[in-house]
Amino acid sequence: MSHDPLTLLPTRGRFQKAVSNALDQCDPGSYIGVLFLDIDHLKHVNDTLGHEAGDIILRTTAHRLQLLVGYTDTVARIGGDEFALIVPHLIAAHDLTAMAETVLERLAEPFSYKGHTLDCCASIGASLVSADAEDASDLLKQAGIALDVAKAQGRSGTVVFKPAMRTQVEHRAKMLSNARGAITGQRIEPYYQPKVWLGSGRLAGFEALLRWRNPQGQMEAPVTIQAAFDDRRLATGMGRQVLAAVINDMREWLEAGLEFGHVAVNASSAELQSSHFAEQILESLRSVGVPTRCLELEVTEAVPLGQNADGIAQALRTLSSEGVRIALDDFGTGYASLLHLKQHPVDVLKIEQSFVCNLPSSSEDAAILSAVLDLGRNLGLTTVAEGIETAEQAEYLRAAGCDQGQGYFLGRPAPRGLWRT
Repeated sequence: MSHDPLTLLPTRGRFQKAVSNALDQCDPGSYIGVLFLDIDHLKHVNDTLGHEAGDIILRTTAHRLQLLVGYTDTVARIGGDEFALIVPHLIAAHDLTAMAETVLERLAEPFSYKGHTLDCCASIGASLVSADAEDASDLLKQAGIALDVAKAQGRSGTVVFKPAMRTQVEHRAKMLSNARGAITGQRIEPYYQPKVWLGSGRLAGFEALLRWRNPQGQMEAPVTIQAAFDDRRLATGMGRQVLAAVINDMREWLEAGLEFGHVAVNASSAELQSSHFAEQILESLRSVGVPTRCLELEVTEAVPLGQNADGIAQALRTLSSEGVRIALDDFGTGYASLLHLKQHPVDVLKIEQSFVCNLPSSSEDAAILSAVLDLGRNLGLTTVAEGIETAEQAEYLRAAGCDQGQGYFLGRPAPRGLWRT
């Protein structure tokens, strides 16, 4: 099939031939560019408004691209939500980026669909080669790599291929592969870091921190699979394994008569947006007889406040009403902190370690700490300082009225077997 039936644009095979032809016809001393476009958040439109709305976006994108470059093989639909353009007869690299910005501006113009405002915002990967290039396939691969980088950097922007990106993309692909393997092999495990009441030094509970075991049996930190946390399916899979292990450990600790307070588990945006998230947690706790008071759920400011906010807030309210405590992690590091306090049932404020590491010498951090602690007291919230590494920091926080502390000075993360003893 040479043309896509939905958009009537050429498909990938015809586009590849067009790139080869453009190289053959390119004037000496000039360049040819390729733009790969990925429509941002099309899946969300399909999930919320239906595939008819998604098809409208695809057809609108195709029409706008054709108006920009003409009704020729220089524009194609090469995948589900991906398009490609040939930009011939370029004099310099900035000509390609200028064209990419024009494309983004044109696509971003909103339009209405059944009372909803839609747009065609996109991420763009760009590649540029000179007229004497022999292989069109490498040009396409480079544009694809640049597109992957553009999406990883936050979308709705343009990235031009550089040779170093090939290594970056390969590294990211390796992280995703490792994460998939760890999930499939049930090699995601929690390590437990203690949280201490600063006033008495007593154990308040633990935070469960994700670790994963590589195929050689060695335990690795999450930073080595960091890219997987941006993948909704992988992030959900890892979170579920950690939670299942934590609930099983809590059951064993309760049966052994061990006092552990509570265990805090991080919830990613992907997990919070999954169907029946709260109900599944509550059922998992009930099925093994672990009281809800034993679990604390940590959410960060990365939790959406926009289109998905209502569903997330409802999930948190459901958990809170059943006795699961909700902690707002890394408080103060983003613009949404106070909005989260208004929209979500928060019980705990966790003070990010960047506000702790320079205490007590930093007057700025001391002022921020004082403000956060006052806010916590006025709202009746428990305050927890992260990243405590010295006795001086712990004493300063205790004197300032911080309730709990966490950090290497108070206890390093350790596997569950160590804390059972």
